[in-house]
Amino acid sequence: MRTQFYSMKALAMWKIFSAVFQPILISTYCALLLVSSDFFSETMNPLLFVLAIFTFTALVPFLGIVILKQRGAISSILLPERTERTKPYIITIVCYAAAIAFLYYAHTPPLVVNMMLGSVIAVLCCGVVNFRWKISAHLCGMGSLTAMIALFAWRNEHFVLLPLVAMVLLSLCVAISRIVLKAHTAMQTVAGFAMGFSGVCLFSLLV
Repeated sequence: MRTQFYSMKALAMWKIFSAVFQPILISTYCALLLVSSDFFSETMNPLLFVLAIFTFTALVPFLGIVILKQRGAISSILLPERTERTKPYIITIVCYAAAIAFLYYAHTPPLVVNMMLGSVIAVLCCGVVNFRWKISAHLCGMGSLTAMIALFAWRNEHFVLLPLVAMVLLSLCVAISRIVLKAHTAMQTVAGFAMGFSGVCLFSLLV
């Protein structure tokens, strides 16, 4: 009984990791990190920035997924089946494109716009791969967030390694959660992280 109890607690912990780091929430987390670093003190209202990112990349995609569920297009909002992820991917890509357009016309720093562009390209690539293979969207998001933190740390005069190490460890925990919950294989999580990280880095370095 005790072993079963601890197993249930461990499973609950991994479920929490998976839920907290849902792909549609990653951009909002990044926005909160950016405004907390005073990056937007002279360029854009921090609250408006966070609300815009949350609306375009989390709220609207979530509502779209809920509508798909109500219409029977998907069996669960958690999207466990690879074949049901195509429409949610399309909704997410369109919403990210709208977010990028908003940030561009709001005169957001080019580095941030390019990071968002890198993220949407990574999501697009995951959507294409998803036709044949269930790549991890969770880890794609974590890879994107890790790349954003790495780039800001690299461009900062005082490079801080600790946040980057923390993000890598956190990404590892999310990967383990997806494997433990039998949502993905180890290779699918690695591929997802690599997709997100490389997509953001590639387009951000264009600045």
